[in-house]
Amino acid sequence: MNDQHSGEPYDVLIVGYGPVGATLANLLTQQGLSVAILEREASVYHLARAGHLDAEVMRILQSIGVAGEVEAKSGITLGMRFLDADGAPLMEWKRGGAKGPLGWVSDYMFHQPELERILRARLGQSPRATAFLLHDVYAIEQAAEHVVVKAEDTASGRLVQLRGRYVVGCDGARSLARRTIGAEHEDLGFKQRWLVVDVEQRRDL
Repeated sequence: MNDQHSGEPYDVLIVGYGPVGATLANLLTQQGLSVAILEREASVYHLARAGHLDAEVMRILQSIGVAGEVEAKSGITLGMRFLDADGAPLMEWKRGGAKGPLGWVSDYMFHQPELERILRARLGQSPRATAFLLHDVYAIEQAAEHVVVKAEDTASGRLVQLRGRYVVGCDGARSLARRTIGAEHEDLGFKQRWLVVDVEQRRDL
């Protein structure tokens, strides 16, 4: 085992560098805390997954300092129209495009890879944050005064370990962090079938 950091532990270790992990890291470093993020992928995942955020999320992004940039790359949701197989309207849900009491529009559609790039770029400006890409976490262990996160640096094949006062799992549905603390994953039984289509915009819509 190679302990990459034998000095003081980080204040917080974050497992997972998606939008939740990147947002949390930005918020923590703004409070003066030292943060290390461990992510098994080499870069931002290239396909869109999450696609909607609301005014409360924009307030969080505003506190980080990236809300304006995110808004500029997002679309405002003006509503939805649901049609049946014959094209007849079933239901129409309309939204206004004006900013509400939180200072932002109620609904935005965004491209997740772009959001992640913005959050990571912002975090890269902080000397309190270190990102360990291509680090696949395989164990989380509680010690007397800190927590040890063990990972494989898949670029070199070395085993490394980082120490932190706290660990936060932002590592998705198959979370190792959740399994480590024994928290259950609740299936709400959503069984509807969906078709997701990724498209490339070729003209201004």
